[in-house]
This record gives sequence, structure tokens and C-alpha cells, in this order.
Amino acid sequence: MRKPILLSVLPACLACCLTAYSASTTNHAARSVSSVPLELHSPNEPVLIAKINEVEIPISFDLGDSSPLSLQQSALDEIAAVPTGESIRQQGIDGFFTVPTYKIHRLRIGNAIFTDITAKLDAPQGTYVPSTLVRGTLGSGLLKSYSVLIDYPRRRMALLRHETPQFLSLCRGMSVKFSDRPAVWQGEAFTEADTDFGHVTLAWDTGAQMTVLNQLVSHATDRIVSRRFKLGGRNYGPYPMGLLVADLPGFDGMIGDDFFQTHRVCIDYPGRRVVIGN
Repeated sequence: MRKPILLSVLPACLACCLTAYSASTTNHAARSVSSVPLELHSPNEPVLIAKINEVEIPISFDLGDSSPLSLQQSALDEIAAVPTGESIRQQGIDGFFTVPTYKIHRLRIGNAIFTDITAKLDAPQGTYVPSTLVRGTLGSGLLKSYSVLIDYPRRRMALLRHETPQFLSLCRGMSVKFSDRPAVWQGEAFTEADTDFGHVTLAWDTGAQMTVLNQLVSHATDRIVSRRFKLGGRNYGPYPMGLLVADLPGFDGMIGDDFFQTHRVCIDYPGRRVVIGN
């Protein structure tokens, strides 16, 4: 079962956890590009195969989760993950909760290799039930040194080194700067957009099944269509959006899988921008 939209609203690790994760993760990839095949499920959930401690594990790819890696208990047992004895505090639609963390020796995605990773347990919490299609989730926490190409139409993801020939060839299109407004999410993929409902800050979220706007912004009671959906210098409207009722810390909604399905998107973390292909 894919996690509900409302849960994917909140990246799984808050600001204090972001600091801890980034300090404990190292990356030893040498090549300038690492291409990874994607499968799309339910209906567009991106799934890839990661090699974790030499075991192949299917995991989903969720930009709305700012932690490096989440694994279900069966996967943690199979790869002999080592408990850290520590837990992290998270926030979901049912409130705050804590989950234990584990040390992972090695993770390989394509030809990109990461070592000494802190992963968290992916376990049922309130109304959230982990997916039966995958055994964990890759978040954005490992990817900050890369530009991440997300290409649903071609069923692939690629990790690109910034400003290399491959990057310049593949990450072309409309450039949209990362937003500085949600201070707690600095460095994450948030951008600003102009809509019929005003100027809004949106998270780029491959874990959200559709593009949604907080009901507090739209004041609507049903799905909406915004004639204006301007990102950077281009209007992508008219654009249908779902509604959600949630307390979003510092932002107004998410750009979800419906957008990724029709646009090649490059999340350029080093350049602090999103590049939307034609």
C-alpha cells in the first residue's frame, strides 16, 4: 500500500534529524552519471532496485522524505543492519512518533555507492501502512551532492554530477529556483508558483500521487483547476489540483506524480534549482 498523500506532505525527518543524517553519510561515486531504471506502480509510484549490503532490495523513491533511507523490518533483518540504539522523532498525519535507527554499511544505486548510512525503520504508524510492493524508501538525504534527473516517460532516474557534459545535456529547460521561504527545509526541493489562488510554495514530491494545494490557501471544497500555474517563466496551466487539509510547516502543497508523468524534471541540488524539460 502506498503511503497516503497526507503522510508524504511532511518529510519524515525534521530539521534536527536532517543535520544528524547528513553528518553520518559519505558518498564515494566516481563517475559523472549513474542511470537507474524505474518501474512505476500505483499508478506512478517510482520503484528501483538498490543493492544494500550486497542484497538486492526493491525500494520506492520519495523526494518528500528528507531522510536517506527507510527499510522495513524484514529488509533490515536480511541485510543484518546494526541497531544504533537511538531513535528519531517524526511527524505524520496522526501526530508525532519515534522510530529506531540502524547502521547500513553499503548502498549501491546504479554505479553510485554510499557508505556508513543511518537508516530508519519503516513501520506501521497510525493510519499509515508500509507498501507491500517495496521493502523501503529512498529519500532525498543521500542525494544532495547530485543533480537528480527524474524521467518517468523513459522509466529512469539518473544521478548526475553538477555542470558535467551529461548534466548540461540532460538538465535543459525551464529553470526554477529553490525557495528560501520554508527556512526549516533549506536545501530541499521547494519552489514558488503563481496560481489563481495566489503565490504559493510547493514541495516537489515523488511520494505524492498528485499535485495538491492546501485547502487553507484555495478555500475550495473539491478538486480545483488553476488556470495559472506559473513556475519560473512558464505557465503550466490550466492545471488540476487536489485539496488537502493539513498543517503544513512553511509550505502550501506538493507537485506530485501527475507532473512527473508528463515532464522530465531535474532536481539540481548543488545549483539549488529545478529544471523542467520541454
